[in-house]
Amino acid sequence: MFVVHSSHTTRGTDASSFDEICTKCFATDRRGCNLLTLPCPAVDKQEHIGSIVAVNGMGVGPAL
Repeated sequence: MFVVHSSHTTRGTDASSFDEICTKCFATDRRGCNLLTLPCPAVDKQEHIGSIVAVNGMGVGPAL
């Protein structure tokens, strides 16, 4: 288990490959990915409150 860096704004998901996602930079807690433990690169960006979807299985981003 890891600790999410305080600069991330996260929410839970119903995705099968991860449980938590940052609504600013779209980093997840997917197994083997530690991006949420690092400072958020989009800390000054506005939080995304709409749908977030998988993009070709290569990550996540806002639904267009």
